[in-house]
Amino acid sequence: MTWRDQLRRSIRTLEQLEAVVELTDDEREAVRTLGSRFRLGITPYYASLMGGPDCPVRRQAIPTLAEAVLVPGETSDPLAEDAHVVAPGLTRRYPDRALLFVSPTCAVYCRHCTRR
Repeated sequence: MTWRDQLRRSIRTLEQLEAVVELTDDEREAVRTLGSRFRLGITPYYASLMGGPDCPVRRQAIPTLAEAVLVPGETSDPLAEDAHVVAPGLTRRYPDRALLFVSPTCAVYCRHCTRR
């Protein structure tokens, strides 16, 4: 399967995820609870690497209920990147560096990423 096929067939819904991974009750509830707040995106290949609930690959891609807990001081832009956008897809926080977003989407929305 090409990378384009992987992206086209990405898992984006709870129903699609349940078809390929046997979710725990907590994982299922987390996907339901966080679905409107955070994106879900897992390529078929990445899903094929997942083991049981404690698998690091799985934990990196499937939400947990802990993500629903907001802690004091938490913001939606923890790196303050929004204030440094100089053009669509280009963030410049430091004079000698720039961050170029070559795509508006990710192949897998990692749970630890600030852009989930």
